Amino acid sequence: MLNFRLSVLFAVLTLVVVAPVGAADEKGDEQLTPAELFDQRILPIFRSPNPSSCVQCHLAGVDLKNYILPSQEKTFVSLRDQGLMDLDNPEKSKVLTLIRMGDKDLDKGARLIHEKTRRAEYRAFAAWIKASSQDPKLRSLPKLSVAERARPDRPDAV
Repeated sequence: MLNFRLSVLFAVLTLVVVAPVGAADEKGDEQLTPAELFDQRILPIFRSPNPSSCVQCHLAGVDLKNYILPSQEKTFVSLRDQGLMDLDNPEKSKVLTLIRMGDKDLDKGARLIHEKTRRAEYRAFAAWIKASSQDPKLRSLPKLSVAERARPDRPDAV
């Protein structure tokens, strides 16, 4: 029980100390192109050796990295083609809803431990999706084949 309390305390303290950093990352997002947002905010998630917040609910079965490709255009098209982005209402994109699912976890400790990562992922994807959905060039890109789309190796049920 003591270890659990210490873990929760550490998670809360981390959030308090790190919270302003996340807000600073968002300053100027409106001036960045979708490609710049992708390079600065999405690629670091893709390249990170650490698991995404998805492990909170899916353990090792699903990782947000599974939905990212090295190319901004292909990632956009892949998410669009799978119905994970709402181009007309970017804030209602399914990928954002999926990222936020960890907020509903009944395990308070798990919620707190993954909150910082989940918040950074959400903000990065929200900014990039918003900018990308306003780009007519990206919106008009042709569909990818099912085999080219980024997704986990595991079935959706996982």
